[in-house]
Amino acid sequence: MPRETPRATRVGSRIQRILGQVIASDIRDSRLGLATVTDVEVSKDLAAARVYISALGDRTAADQAVDVLNERAPYLRHRVAQAMSLRHTPSLRFMPDYSQADSDRIRSLLERGDTEQSDED
Repeated sequence: MPRETPRATRVGSRIQRILGQVIASDIRDSRLGLATVTDVEVSKDLAAARVYISALGDRTAADQAVDVLNERAPYLRHRVAQAMSLRHTPSLRFMPDYSQADSDRIRSLLERGDTEQSDED
């Protein structure tokens, strides 16, 4: 998406807060796990929003959470529209954010490397 405007940034942060609350309280699906809204990028014209989702676990957990939320996108868009006073509510597209899963994997590799080195000493 093109560079965000200050208004798009404000709308994105508000959408992030709203979706975080709605996902935590309203969506009950075992595939969702512990999903978190990490970022929202809104287009300049406020017509579309990319919502980045991180989930506790590996990359497949984030993919599953994204699949669940994309299925429920119309409901989530409706809830955002209720909470915000915009003429047109942006369409929501959920995308995986693998940064948490990757950092967990790197941390475990580093810890495993430390234990292997200490065994050699």
